[in-house]
Amino acid sequence: MKILYFWFNEYKKVKDFEANFGSEYLFGFEYNNHTISVEDNKVYIKDFFKIKSKESKNPKVDISAIVGENGSGKSTILEFLSEIMNSENNENIDSEYILIYTIDERLHFSTNINKKIIFRNNSSKYIIFCNTPINLHGHLTLIFSNVFDAKSIGMHSEEEGIHYRNITTNFLMSQFYELSQFLISELEKQVYFVHEYKDQLNIQNLMTVPDKIFIKASLNENSIIYTDELEDVMYLIRTKNFTDDFFDYKKSNKFYSDMLSNSLIAYFAQIDNLFEKNNITLIGTYYKDLLYGFSKEKHNNIFDAVYRQLEEELSEYYYNDLPNKTIESLLASLKELKESFELFIDYFMNMKFNSSDNSLYIYTYSLETKEFISLYKNAFAGIDCLEFTWSDMSSGEYGMLSLFSRFHSILEALKRDEEILSKDEYFSKNKLPFIIEEGKLKYENVSVSFPTSFLLLIDEGDLYFHPQWQKDWLNYFIKLVNLLFEGEVQIILTTHSPFVLSDFPNTNVVFLKRDNNSSYLPDSIEGSPKTFASNIIELFSNSFFINDGLIGSFAKEKVNNFIQSLLQLSPEDVYNNQDELKKFIDLIGEPLIRNKILQIYHGKLELHNENHKDLGKRIQVLERELENLKNIRRNITND
Repeated sequence: MKILYFWFNEYKKVKDFEANFGSEYLFGFEYNNHTISVEDNKVYIKDFFKIKSKESKNPKVDISAIVGENGSGKSTILEFLSEIMNSENNENIDSEYILIYTIDERLHFSTNINKKIIFRNNSSKYIIFCNTPINLHGHLTLIFSNVFDAKSIGMHSEEEGIHYRNITTNFLMSQFYELSQFLISELEKQVYFVHEYKDQLNIQNLMTVPDKIFIKASLNENSIIYTDELEDVMYLIRTKNFTDDFFDYKKSNKFYSDMLSNSLIAYFAQIDNLFEKNNITLIGTYYKDLLYGFSKEKHNNIFDAVYRQLEEELSEYYYNDLPNKTIESLLASLKELKESFELFIDYFMNMKFNSSDNSLYIYTYSLETKEFISLYKNAFAGIDCLEFTWSDMSSGEYGMLSLFSRFHSILEALKRDEEILSKDEYFSKNKLPFIIEEGKLKYENVSVSFPTSFLLLIDEGDLYFHPQWQKDWLNYFIKLVNLLFEGEVQIILTTHSPFVLSDFPNTNVVFLKRDNNSSYLPDSIEGSPKTFASNIIELFSNSFFINDGLIGSFAKEKVNNFIQSLLQLSPEDVYNNQDELKKFIDLIGEPLIRNKILQIYHGKLELHNENHKDLGKRIQVLERELENLKNIRRNITND
């Protein structure tokens, strides 16, 4: 699925908005006569954003940008588009809209306008439009923003459909009771991402990743759904020295004892999830009984002991009541879980942790760390028993890693999500049928396969970035998309940075301006009809981005006041204060302005010097006259 055109009548402060998102066609909508016109996009280049890479999964990538100043409505447009992509059959959509998109090269359009739409085809091709509900089979929309504001309050109630995921900072924060838990979750995602893709993306060329990862044993209880059984075994495990009975370790360190206790709790939590998933309840056996059944003579370790007892329990109680495939599948999952915990604990007990100011850390780029994190992820699968924090990181570095790691994390989570990933081969290979429900044409609501089509909505992804990163980040993100995604990927991003704009051809850019209390769409930016590979300085100087020149408003006012003051000063005042005046003039960086002020400054000094030169001549004349008078007086006296 790829969106080609989007129009809506009014949403919040944005009115009569339309945008073409870079395709072989250009669309336009006339609201008065409800006519959609189509013409050829003569400058369209297919696969413009395709890159060559040996490690790429070769997705089909299209990218468009919505560019505008603060308050012009960029975020509002993404918000409304995400609302449509997260709604079923236009329900709860107040504004009239039109969405034109393609699926398998076929044109579709969806609208909630209750009038007949007329099509005027001015293109060189014969076009047929399918007027159907938005077909989201095999599609996923992801919306990202690193902005944190008051919108996060109350967002926990927002519903995420199987075709929509919200990974904005506001939404993710609303899912945690405490800010610290959100930050821990973010850092964990970043650590996982860096260790999986640091070499493929050459992240170190873009930013300086801290060389140390501080680590702390801490169980995030919010990541566990507790039952009475789990609470009982959790209390038992945390009883003082109880863990010593199950693990042979000589290190009398709280970090090790806490981690081992947390590992056991996480192990039982995942067992509980497996039984819940298969609708199986243990009869006559409690989790704490499995702990007491441990024997060093019979079992390799506590994980092996629990697994073997469960294996016996399942065979004894359920073999005749459940299908063989169910038992076999559950036992295979339990065995895989046991082995993953065994591998992690064995590695953990032999792992060397460094210490600094009573805090433990591991080195970011060591092979030992890479293996440790890989085993930890594999065993704990979303149940957090460790807290990761970077040794040092700027807000820009944090923002960059958050952008990359959230997309990586959500795809990892989706692979484990039964709601998205279905094993039903029929629905992964066939189109969903239409049904009539409540007098409306709808797609049948059934299980779907892992997405093969993605819409990534990125709201100011360059937030917090240094200008150099604003210039580079999109290139790295395109490389990441090629590593993470398969199928069709459409990216629609917002920005107010000309650094990003220079990566886009004009047909993939939507310009948005603010006028009083509303927004409007200029045809292009004055003096710069072409944006791709355009000089960034020229884009900066364009009135679309900056009004009244490139000098800061404070500096402009300061310089103007200085000029007015200089013009009013007398030559004598300029001469008496020349050091202070010259000091300010030398601060001015723009040569044209500085030289013009210097002309005024030197002109005043010359006037002062001329005045003093004339006065000197007058004194000389008067002195000569005085001397002549003295001579006359002497002559008279002598006579």
